[in-house]
Amino acid sequence: MPGANSLDALVVNAMDKQHVRKGKKVAVLWAPMSVAFPTKITQGGASGAPITLADLTGFFGVGLLRKDDAVTHSRDQDRSTVEAIGFQDPVREDIDKDTHSFQMVPLQTFKKTIELYHGVDLTSYTLDPNTGELSFPQPTDGVVTQGRWVTIAQDGVGLDRFWWGRGFTAGVVSETDDQSMGGEDPWTYPMTISSQTDTALGYGVHHYFGGPGWKSRAEALGFAAVTP
Repeated sequence: MPGANSLDALVVNAMDKQHVRKGKKVAVLWAPMSVAFPTKITQGGASGAPITLADLTGFFGVGLLRKDDAVTHSRDQDRSTVEAIGFQDPVREDIDKDTHSFQMVPLQTFKKTIELYHGVDLTSYTLDPNTGELSFPQPTDGVVTQGRWVTIAQDGVGLDRFWWGRGFTAGVVSETDDQSMGGEDPWTYPMTISSQTDTALGYGVHHYFGGPGWKSRAEALGFAAVTP
């Protein structure tokens, strides 16, 4: 038991290794803007029903992701300040830019990864009836297509399962990286997805934390206990 005047005593409630989470599985999902944006990723829990991931109707998974790269989220802010004579610190500070993004490297070649990486809609293209070949020109119209994006990480098993994620209400593929045609590396689709604001919803980024493990530990996590 830490002493009353020790540093450990001040933070003992916060020092719990059970709160250290690690994404053992990760999924990246995409949907067109016509699909309703999900404000929750879990369902169930009432009357003893199990808590499960919600059925995100209309979303498509981008498939396998390269393990070394994982799914890396970033946040880029630009701030402007107003300084006044006689003050060493700014008298006003505003956030002029606040963009979230994530990077991923899908490993699978299929319709959706081709569309996302090349910024093309293949709906109107058909495979050659004789050879089965897909052939299309790279778009030159400069149109940036928005879409719904949801990333979900999973940790734990059974009643100790946690899910956490981030959703972009109107994300865009803002950058693509090199593709290696040969050598040791597989053919991949490295992309950076950046958030934009859905004007109808009024925001660009949504955060999710849930699962049976999250619910059972709500009080230890600093929230009011959730009763069944």
